[in-house]
Amino acid sequence: MRCQKKWNRDGLLGHSILVLGLLHIGSAANLLFHMAMGRLLAPAEYGILAAMLGAFFIFYTPLFFAIQNTLAHFARHLLDEGRINDIRFLVWRWTKKCAVIGLPSLLGALLFARPLAGVFHLHSSRPVILIAVILFASVFMPVFAGAFQGMQHFGLMALSSHSWTLIRLAVAVPLVLLLAASVEYALTAQLLGVLLCVWIGIRALCRAIPDPAPTGQPLERARGYFFGSLAALFFYSILMNADIVMVKIFFPDEAAYSPYARASVIGRMIVFLSQPIAGALFPKVVTRNGMTTESLNALLRAVALSALLVGGIAGLFSFFPRLPLAVLFGEFHPAPRLVEMVRRVVWAMAPLSLVFLTMNFELAQNRFASLIPMGIFAVIFIAGFSVHHPSPVWAAGWLLLAATGALLSLIALVAVQKKRVRKSVR
Repeated sequence: MRCQKKWNRDGLLGHSILVLGLLHIGSAANLLFHMAMGRLLAPAEYGILAAMLGAFFIFYTPLFFAIQNTLAHFARHLLDEGRINDIRFLVWRWTKKCAVIGLPSLLGALLFARPLAGVFHLHSSRPVILIAVILFASVFMPVFAGAFQGMQHFGLMALSSHSWTLIRLAVAVPLVLLLAASVEYALTAQLLGVLLCVWIGIRALCRAIPDPAPTGQPLERARGYFFGSLAALFFYSILMNADIVMVKIFFPDEAAYSPYARASVIGRMIVFLSQPIAGALFPKVVTRNGMTTESLNALLRAVALSALLVGGIAGLFSFFPRLPLAVLFGEFHPAPRLVEMVRRVVWAMAPLSLVFLTMNFELAQNRFASLIPMGIFAVIFIAGFSVHHPSPVWAAGWLLLAATGALLSLIALVAVQKKRVRKSVR
Protein backbone atom coordinates (compact mmCIF):
# COMPACT_ATOMS: atom_id res chain seq x y z
CA MET A 1 0.00 0.00 0.00
CA ARG A 2 2.81 2.41 0.90
CA CYS A 3 4.55 1.64 -2.40
CA GLN A 4 1.33 2.31 -4.31
CA LYS A 5 0.87 5.66 -2.54
CA LYS A 6 4.48 6.60 -3.33
CA TRP A 7 4.09 5.95 -7.04
CA ASN A 8 0.56 7.33 -7.30
CA ARG A 9 0.80 10.45 -5.12
CA ASP A 10 -0.51 12.77 -7.83
CA GLY A 11 -2.38 10.11 -9.77
CA LEU A 12 0.56 9.59 -12.14
CA LEU A 13 0.56 5.80 -11.93
CA GLY A 14 -3.23 5.46 -12.16
CA HIS A 15 -3.52 7.95 -15.02
CA SER A 16 -0.53 6.40 -16.80
CA ILE A 17 -2.17 2.97 -16.64
CA LEU A 18 -5.47 4.46 -17.87
CA VAL A 19 -3.84 6.29 -20.76
CA LEU A 20 -1.59 3.31 -21.48
CA GLY A 21 -4.60 1.03 -21.75
CA LEU A 22 -6.69 3.42 -23.85
CA LEU A 23 -3.94 4.53 -26.21
CA HIS A 24 -2.62 1.02 -26.62
CA ILE A 25 -6.01 0.02 -27.97
CA GLY A 26 -5.09 2.42 -30.76
CA SER A 27 -1.58 0.98 -30.86
CA ALA A 28 -3.02 -2.51 -31.15
CA ALA A 29 -5.22 -1.33 -34.03
CA ASN A 30 -2.15 0.20 -35.63
CA LEU A 31 -0.25 -3.06 -35.32
CA LEU A 32 -3.17 -5.03 -36.73
CA PHE A 33 -3.33 -2.58 -39.63
CA HIS A 34 0.35 -3.13 -40.46
CA MET A 35 -0.09 -6.86 -39.94
CA ALA A 36 -2.98 -6.93 -42.40
CA MET A 37 -1.37 -4.62 -44.95
CA GLY A 38 1.96 -6.46 -44.70
CA ARG A 39 0.17 -9.65 -45.67
CA LEU A 40 -2.45 -8.32 -48.13
CA LEU A 41 -0.24 -5.91 -50.07
CA ALA A 42 2.63 -6.92 -52.28
CA PRO A 43 6.05 -6.21 -50.72
CA ALA A 44 6.59 -3.25 -53.06
CA GLU A 45 3.17 -1.77 -52.22
CA TYR A 46 3.71 -2.21 -48.49
CA GLY A 47 7.12 -0.58 -48.80
CA ILE A 48 5.49 2.43 -50.45
CA LEU A 49 2.84 2.54 -47.70
CA ALA A 50 5.53 2.46 -44.99
CA ALA A 51 7.50 5.22 -46.71
CA MET A 52 4.40 7.40 -47.20
CA LEU A 53 3.37 6.99 -43.57
CA GLY A 54 6.94 7.70 -42.50
CA ALA A 55 6.92 10.96 -44.47
CA PHE A 56 3.50 11.77 -43.03
CA PHE A 57 4.63 11.27 -39.44
CA ILE A 58 7.78 13.37 -39.92
CA PHE A 59 5.49 16.37 -40.31
CA TYR A 60 2.48 15.19 -38.33
CA THR A 61 4.26 14.08 -35.15
CA PRO A 62 5.67 17.55 -34.33
CA LEU A 63 2.44 19.27 -35.39
CA PHE A 64 0.33 16.91 -33.32
CA PHE A 65 2.33 17.18 -30.13
CA ALA A 66 3.10 20.89 -30.51
CA ILE A 67 -0.60 21.70 -30.89
CA GLN A 68 -1.61 19.22 -28.19
CA ASN A 69 1.03 20.46 -25.73
CA THR A 70 0.08 24.09 -26.37
CA LEU A 71 -3.62 23.45 -25.80
CA ALA A 72 -2.87 21.28 -22.75
CA HIS A 73 -0.53 23.90 -21.29
CA PHE A 74 -2.94 26.81 -21.60
CA ALA A 75 -6.10 24.79 -20.89
CA ARG A 76 -4.53 23.71 -17.63
CA HIS A 77 -3.90 27.32 -16.65
CA LEU A 78 -7.46 28.31 -17.57
CA LEU A 79 -8.80 25.43 -15.48
CA ASP A 80 -6.67 26.49 -12.50
CA GLU A 81 -8.07 30.02 -12.84
CA GLY A 82 -11.68 28.77 -12.87
CA ARG A 83 -12.20 29.70 -16.54
CA ILE A 84 -13.32 26.35 -17.91
CA ASN A 85 -15.71 27.96 -20.42
CA ASP A 86 -12.76 29.79 -21.97
CA ILE A 87 -11.21 26.43 -22.85
CA ARG A 88 -13.91 25.98 -25.45
CA PHE A 89 -13.15 29.44 -26.81
CA LEU A 90 -9.43 28.52 -26.89
CA VAL A 91 -10.21 25.38 -28.90
CA TRP A 92 -12.26 27.21 -31.53
CA ARG A 93 -9.55 29.85 -31.91
CA TRP A 94 -6.93 27.20 -32.58
CA THR A 95 -9.24 25.31 -34.92
CA LYS A 96 -9.46 28.43 -37.10
CA LYS A 97 -5.69 28.94 -36.91
CA CYS A 98 -5.08 25.38 -38.06
CA ALA A 99 -7.42 25.87 -41.01
CA VAL A 100 -5.77 29.14 -42.06
CA ILE A 101 -2.25 27.72 -41.81
CA GLY A 102 -3.02 24.29 -43.19
CA LEU A 103 -4.90 25.23 -46.35
CA PRO A 104 -1.96 26.93 -48.16
CA SER A 105 0.28 24.02 -47.16
CA LEU A 106 -2.24 21.58 -48.62
CA LEU A 107 -2.44 23.51 -51.88
CA GLY A 108 1.34 23.64 -52.13
CA ALA A 109 1.64 19.90 -51.59
CA LEU A 110 -1.00 19.23 -54.25
CA LEU A 111 0.80 21.54 -56.67
CA PHE A 112 4.12 19.70 -56.26
CA ALA A 113 2.65 16.21 -55.92
CA ARG A 114 4.27 14.88 -59.09
CA PRO A 115 7.85 16.03 -58.27
CA LEU A 116 7.43 14.66 -54.74
CA ALA A 117 6.30 11.32 -56.18
CA GLY A 118 9.50 11.28 -58.22
CA VAL A 119 11.60 11.68 -55.07
CA PHE A 120 10.05 8.48 -53.69
CA HIS A 121 10.36 6.68 -57.05
CA LEU A 122 6.56 6.33 -57.35
CA HIS A 123 4.77 5.69 -60.62
CA SER A 124 1.71 7.67 -59.51
CA SER A 125 1.25 10.90 -57.54
CA ARG A 126 -1.99 9.70 -55.92
CA PRO A 127 -0.32 8.42 -52.71
CA VAL A 128 1.33 11.83 -52.25
CA ILE A 129 -2.00 13.62 -52.79
CA LEU A 130 -3.75 11.38 -50.27
CA ILE A 131 -1.02 11.94 -47.67
CA ALA A 132 -1.30 15.73 -48.16
CA VAL A 133 -5.08 15.66 -47.60
CA ILE A 134 -4.69 13.36 -44.58
CA LEU A 135 -2.12 15.72 -43.06
CA PHE A 136 -4.44 18.71 -43.47
CA ALA A 137 -7.38 16.92 -41.86
CA SER A 138 -5.23 15.46 -39.07
CA VAL A 139 -4.02 18.78 -37.62
CA PHE A 140 -7.45 19.38 -36.07
CA MET A 141 -7.33 16.27 -33.87
CA PRO A 142 -4.67 17.49 -31.39
CA VAL A 143 -6.66 20.68 -30.75
CA PHE A 144 -9.35 18.67 -29.00
CA ALA A 145 -6.94 16.12 -27.53
CA GLY A 146 -4.83 18.88 -25.96
CA ALA A 147 -7.83 20.53 -24.33
CA PHE A 148 -8.92 17.22 -22.81
CA GLN A 149 -5.36 16.52 -21.68
CA GLY A 150 -5.15 19.88 -19.90
CA MET A 151 -8.41 19.11 -18.10
CA GLN A 152 -7.05 15.59 -17.32
CA HIS A 153 -9.97 13.97 -19.16
CA PHE A 154 -7.65 11.25 -20.42
CA GLY A 155 -10.40 9.02 -21.76
CA LEU A 156 -11.70 11.78 -24.02
CA MET A 157 -8.13 12.66 -24.94
CA ALA A 158 -7.52 9.13 -26.21
CA LEU A 159 -10.89 8.96 -27.96
CA SER A 160 -10.39 12.24 -29.83
CA SER A 161 -6.83 11.51 -30.92
CA HIS A 162 -6.56 7.77 -31.59
CA SER A 163 -9.96 6.41 -32.55
CA TRP A 164 -8.97 6.91 -36.20
CA THR A 165 -6.69 3.87 -35.90
CA LEU A 166 -9.68 1.62 -35.20
CA ILE A 167 -11.68 3.14 -38.04
CA ARG A 168 -8.74 2.84 -40.44
CA LEU A 169 -8.34 -0.84 -39.62
CA ALA A 170 -12.06 -1.56 -40.01
CA VAL A 171 -12.23 0.19 -43.40
CA ALA A 172 -8.83 -0.66 -44.92
CA VAL A 173 -9.10 -4.45 -44.77
CA PRO A 174 -12.38 -4.76 -46.72
CA LEU A 175 -11.28 -2.08 -49.21
CA VAL A 176 -8.01 -3.87 -49.96
CA LEU A 177 -9.68 -7.30 -50.05
CA LEU A 178 -12.69 -6.35 -52.16
CA LEU A 179 -11.38 -3.61 -54.46
CA ALA A 180 -7.64 -3.84 -54.96
CA ALA A 181 -4.46 -4.60 -53.00
CA SER A 182 -3.26 -1.03 -53.39
CA VAL A 183 -1.61 1.48 -51.09
CA GLU A 184 -4.21 4.05 -52.20
CA TYR A 185 -7.09 2.18 -50.55
CA ALA A 186 -5.11 1.84 -47.32
CA LEU A 187 -4.54 5.60 -47.28
CA THR A 188 -8.19 6.30 -48.17
CA ALA A 189 -9.21 4.32 -45.08
CA GLN A 190 -6.89 6.48 -42.96
CA LEU A 191 -8.44 9.67 -44.35
CA LEU A 192 -11.93 8.46 -43.45
CA GLY A 193 -10.75 7.55 -39.95
CA VAL A 194 -9.23 10.99 -39.40
CA LEU A 195 -12.40 12.81 -40.52
CA LEU A 196 -14.57 10.75 -38.18
CA CYS A 197 -12.08 11.28 -35.35
CA VAL A 198 -12.34 15.07 -35.75
CA TRP A 199 -16.13 14.81 -35.60
CA ILE A 200 -15.82 12.74 -32.39
CA GLY A 201 -13.61 15.46 -30.87
CA ILE A 202 -16.16 18.17 -31.64
CA ARG A 203 -19.01 16.20 -30.10
CA ALA A 204 -16.96 15.27 -27.02
CA LEU A 205 -15.94 18.89 -26.38
CA CYS A 206 -19.54 20.09 -26.59
CA ARG A 207 -20.48 17.50 -23.96
CA ALA A 208 -17.51 18.22 -21.70
CA ILE A 209 -18.08 22.00 -21.75
CA PRO A 210 -21.78 22.49 -22.51
CA ASP A 211 -21.81 26.23 -21.74
CA PRO A 212 -20.32 28.05 -24.75
CA ALA A 213 -20.24 31.49 -23.09
CA PRO A 214 -16.65 32.69 -22.43
CA THR A 215 -15.83 34.82 -19.40
CA GLY A 216 -14.81 37.76 -21.58
CA GLN A 217 -11.27 37.84 -20.21
CA PRO A 218 -8.55 37.83 -22.90
CA LEU A 219 -6.68 34.65 -23.67
CA GLU A 220 -2.91 34.54 -23.30
CA ARG A 221 -0.78 34.60 -26.41
CA ALA A 222 0.37 31.07 -27.16
CA ARG A 223 2.28 31.64 -30.40
CA GLY A 224 5.77 31.64 -28.87
CA TYR A 225 5.11 28.48 -26.88
CA PHE A 226 3.66 26.74 -29.94
CA PHE A 227 6.57 27.49 -32.26
CA GLY A 228 9.14 26.55 -29.62
CA SER A 229 7.37 23.23 -29.07
CA LEU A 230 6.99 22.69 -32.80
CA ALA A 231 10.71 23.14 -33.45
CA ALA A 232 11.76 20.73 -30.67
CA LEU A 233 9.18 18.15 -31.71
CA PHE A 234 10.12 18.45 -35.39
CA PHE A 235 13.70 17.49 -34.58
CA TYR A 236 12.39 14.60 -32.51
CA SER A 237 10.14 13.54 -35.37
CA ILE A 238 13.13 13.35 -37.70
CA LEU A 239 14.82 10.93 -35.33
CA MET A 240 11.64 8.90 -34.95
CA ASN A 241 10.46 8.68 -38.56
CA ALA A 242 13.13 9.71 -41.06
CA ASP A 243 14.95 6.38 -41.14
CA ILE A 244 12.42 4.61 -43.35
CA VAL A 245 12.05 7.65 -45.61
CA MET A 246 15.79 7.93 -46.17
CA VAL A 247 16.16 4.21 -46.77
CA LYS A 248 13.43 4.44 -49.43
CA ILE A 249 15.19 7.39 -51.09
CA PHE A 250 18.72 5.91 -51.07
CA PHE A 251 17.71 2.27 -51.63
CA PRO A 252 14.78 2.30 -54.09
CA ASP A 253 15.19 -1.40 -54.88
CA GLU A 254 12.43 -3.45 -53.27
CA ALA A 255 14.83 -6.09 -51.96
CA ALA A 256 16.68 -3.40 -50.00
CA TYR A 257 13.95 -1.19 -48.51
CA SER A 258 11.16 -3.75 -47.97
CA PRO A 259 12.96 -5.68 -45.16
CA TYR A 260 13.97 -2.45 -43.44
CA ALA A 261 10.36 -1.23 -43.62
CA ARG A 262 9.31 -4.27 -41.57
CA ALA A 263 12.12 -3.82 -39.03
CA SER A 264 11.32 -0.12 -38.69
CA VAL A 265 7.66 -0.78 -37.91
CA ILE A 266 8.69 -3.19 -35.15
CA GLY A 267 11.24 -0.74 -33.75
CA ARG A 268 8.74 2.09 -33.72
CA MET A 269 6.50 0.04 -31.44
CA ILE A 270 9.13 0.63 -28.74
CA VAL A 271 8.92 4.41 -29.13
CA PHE A 272 5.17 4.48 -28.61
CA LEU A 273 5.39 2.75 -25.23
CA SER A 274 6.33 5.88 -23.27
CA GLN A 275 3.88 8.26 -24.93
CA PRO A 276 0.92 7.44 -22.63
CA ILE A 277 3.12 8.02 -19.58
CA ALA A 278 4.32 11.32 -21.05
CA GLY A 279 0.71 12.30 -21.73
CA ALA A 280 -0.29 11.62 -18.13
CA LEU A 281 2.78 13.43 -16.79
CA PHE A 282 2.45 16.62 -18.85
CA PRO A 283 -0.52 18.36 -17.14
CA LYS A 284 0.80 17.39 -13.71
CA VAL A 285 4.08 19.28 -14.15
CA VAL A 286 2.87 22.34 -16.11
CA THR A 287 4.45 25.43 -14.61
CA ARG A 288 5.97 28.79 -15.44
CA ASN A 289 7.89 29.21 -12.20
CA GLY A 290 10.71 26.72 -12.64
CA MET A 291 11.20 23.12 -11.56
CA THR A 292 9.96 22.07 -8.15
CA THR A 293 10.89 19.05 -6.08
CA GLU A 294 7.41 17.60 -6.72
CA SER A 295 7.69 17.92 -10.50
CA LEU A 296 11.19 16.42 -10.48
CA ASN A 297 9.96 13.45 -8.45
CA ALA A 298 7.09 12.99 -10.91
CA LEU A 299 9.59 12.95 -13.78
CA LEU A 300 11.80 10.38 -12.07
CA ARG A 301 8.82 8.10 -11.45
CA ALA A 302 7.73 8.48 -15.07
CA VAL A 303 11.25 7.69 -16.30
CA ALA A 304 11.39 4.59 -14.10
CA LEU A 305 8.04 3.35 -15.40
CA SER A 306 9.06 3.99 -19.01
CA ALA A 307 12.49 2.40 -18.63
CA LEU A 308 10.92 -0.72 -17.11
CA LEU A 309 8.34 -0.99 -19.89
CA VAL A 310 10.66 -0.14 -22.79
CA GLY A 311 13.55 -2.23 -21.50
CA GLY A 312 11.30 -5.25 -21.05
CA ILE A 313 9.81 -5.14 -24.54
CA ALA A 314 13.14 -4.28 -26.19
CA GLY A 315 14.73 -7.22 -24.39
CA LEU A 316 11.92 -9.54 -25.49
CA PHE A 317 12.27 -8.47 -29.15
CA SER A 318 16.05 -8.72 -28.91
CA PHE A 319 16.01 -12.31 -27.64
CA PHE A 320 13.05 -13.35 -29.81
CA PRO A 321 13.14 -11.13 -32.94
CA ARG A 322 11.29 -13.77 -34.94
CA LEU A 323 8.23 -13.31 -32.70
CA PRO A 324 7.13 -9.85 -33.95
CA LEU A 325 8.09 -10.82 -37.52
CA ALA A 326 5.85 -13.88 -37.35
CA VAL A 327 2.95 -12.10 -35.64
CA LEU A 328 2.97 -8.94 -37.74
CA PHE A 329 4.09 -10.10 -41.17
CA GLY A 330 3.81 -13.88 -41.23
CA GLU A 331 7.60 -14.20 -41.52
CA PHE A 332 7.94 -17.58 -39.82
CA HIS A 333 11.32 -18.31 -41.39
CA PRO A 334 12.93 -14.88 -41.81
CA ALA A 335 16.37 -14.45 -43.31
CA PRO A 336 19.18 -14.04 -40.76
CA ARG A 337 19.83 -10.56 -42.19
CA LEU A 338 16.27 -9.48 -41.37
CA VAL A 339 16.47 -10.95 -37.85
CA GLU A 340 19.65 -9.01 -37.10
CA MET A 341 18.12 -5.88 -38.60
CA VAL A 342 15.16 -6.11 -36.20
CA ARG A 343 17.53 -6.32 -33.22
CA ARG A 344 19.51 -3.29 -34.31
CA VAL A 345 16.50 -1.13 -35.11
CA VAL A 346 14.78 -1.99 -31.81
CA TRP A 347 17.77 -0.89 -29.72
CA ALA A 348 18.39 2.14 -31.92
CA MET A 349 14.86 3.39 -31.27
CA ALA A 350 14.63 2.43 -27.58
CA PRO A 351 16.35 5.63 -26.31
CA LEU A 352 13.79 7.73 -28.19
CA SER A 353 11.12 6.68 -25.67
CA LEU A 354 12.97 8.42 -22.86
CA VAL A 355 13.92 11.31 -25.14
CA PHE A 356 10.23 11.95 -25.76
CA LEU A 357 9.37 11.77 -22.07
CA THR A 358 12.18 14.09 -20.94
CA MET A 359 11.63 16.57 -23.76
CA ASN A 360 7.91 16.81 -22.93
CA PHE A 361 8.79 17.45 -19.31
CA GLU A 362 10.99 20.37 -20.36
CA LEU A 363 8.21 21.76 -22.57
CA ALA A 364 5.64 21.44 -19.78
CA GLN A 365 8.02 23.42 -17.56
CA ASN A 366 8.05 26.16 -20.22
CA ARG A 367 11.72 25.60 -21.11
CA PHE A 368 13.04 25.30 -24.65
CA ALA A 369 16.74 24.59 -24.14
CA SER A 370 16.09 21.10 -25.59
CA LEU A 371 15.86 22.73 -29.02
CA ILE A 372 19.64 22.89 -29.36
CA PRO A 373 20.58 19.24 -28.68
CA MET A 374 17.55 17.91 -30.55
CA GLY A 375 18.47 19.99 -33.59
CA ILE A 376 22.14 19.00 -33.46
CA PHE A 377 21.48 15.27 -33.27
CA ALA A 378 18.73 15.37 -35.93
CA VAL A 379 21.28 16.96 -38.29
CA ILE A 380 23.91 14.37 -37.28
CA PHE A 381 21.49 11.57 -38.16
CA ILE A 382 20.44 12.99 -41.53
CA ALA A 383 23.92 14.10 -42.58
CA GLY A 384 25.64 10.98 -41.31
CA PHE A 385 23.38 8.55 -43.17
CA SER A 386 23.37 10.71 -46.30
CA VAL A 387 27.17 10.67 -46.45
CA HIS A 388 27.79 7.07 -45.35
CA HIS A 389 25.17 4.40 -46.08
CA PRO A 390 26.73 1.18 -47.40
CA SER A 391 23.52 -0.70 -46.55
CA PRO A 392 20.03 0.10 -45.16
CA VAL A 393 20.93 -1.18 -41.68
CA TRP A 394 23.33 1.76 -41.30
CA ALA A 395 20.22 3.87 -40.68
CA ALA A 396 19.90 2.04 -37.35
CA GLY A 397 23.54 2.73 -36.50
CA TRP A 398 23.30 6.45 -37.13
CA LEU A 399 19.96 6.56 -35.31
CA LEU A 400 21.42 4.86 -32.23
CA LEU A 401 24.22 7.43 -32.13
CA ALA A 402 21.84 10.37 -32.49
CA ALA A 403 19.15 9.08 -30.11
CA THR A 404 21.66 8.26 -27.37
CA GLY A 405 23.33 11.65 -27.74
CA ALA A 406 19.99 13.45 -27.54
CA LEU A 407 18.98 11.50 -24.43
CA LEU A 408 22.25 12.23 -22.60
CA SER A 409 21.93 15.92 -23.50
CA LEU A 410 18.39 16.13 -22.12
CA ILE A 411 19.43 14.34 -18.94
CA ALA A 412 22.16 16.96 -18.53
CA LEU A 413 19.58 19.76 -18.91
CA VAL A 414 17.39 18.23 -16.21
CA ALA A 415 20.43 17.79 -13.96
CA VAL A 416 21.22 21.49 -14.28
CA GLN A 417 17.67 22.36 -13.24
CA LYS A 418 17.91 19.89 -10.35
CA LYS A 419 20.98 21.71 -8.99
CA ARG A 420 19.08 24.99 -9.14
CA VAL A 421 16.21 23.46 -7.18
CA ARG A 422 18.59 22.25 -4.47
CA LYS A 423 20.23 25.68 -4.22
CA SER A 424 16.85 27.39 -3.91
CA VAL A 425 15.79 24.95 -1.15
CA ARG A 426 18.95 25.73 0.81
